[in-house]
Amino acid sequence: MTNLFYFTVNVPSFAHVYNFALIASFIYCILLSIETKKRKWLILSALLYALILAVRPPNGVIILIVPFLAKDWQGFKLFL
Repeated sequence: MTNLFYFTVNVPSFAHVYNFALIASFIYCILLSIETKKRKWLILSALLYALILAVRPPNGVIILIVPFLAKDWQGFKLFL
């Protein structure tokens, strides 16, 4: 039994499962935003980040991973 399964089934009131889903979705949307350069993915990732902060504020440090998701420095500068 994995930790994710345990928290989903036995203690669903904990925020672990929700944070996992939100952070995974946030990273996915950021990657799509970097690849496709479409504004809708950037807006969705901003909304997901707001939800991450609402569910558990200390998880806001996930924003620090964004520069590392770009393939190189030029890709990150284009993303900005």
